[in-house]
Amino acid sequence: LMNVFNPEALVIGGGVVEGLQRHWDKLQKTVIKRSLPGYGGTIPLTATRLGDDVSLLGAAQLAFRQARRL
Repeated sequence: LMNVFNPEALVIGGGVVEGLQRHWDKLQKTVIKRSLPGYGGTIPLTATRLGDDVSLLGAAQLAFRQARRL
C-alpha cells in the first residue's frame, strides 16, 4: 500500500505495537526492502501515541463525520 498511496509516514498502532517492539529494526528494513526505489528510505515508520484506543478513536471520528453530513 505504501507504494500505491505514497504516505508521509507509516503509523502503527493498537496492540500490534507491543508485539513489534522487539522486531522494530527488522520491520523498518523490510519496509525499505519491499518498497519501490525512492520510497522506503524516506518514509518514517512510527508508533502511535494514542495507545490501544487508536482504533476506537478512528471509528469515533468517522462516526462524527458521517453524523455531520446528515
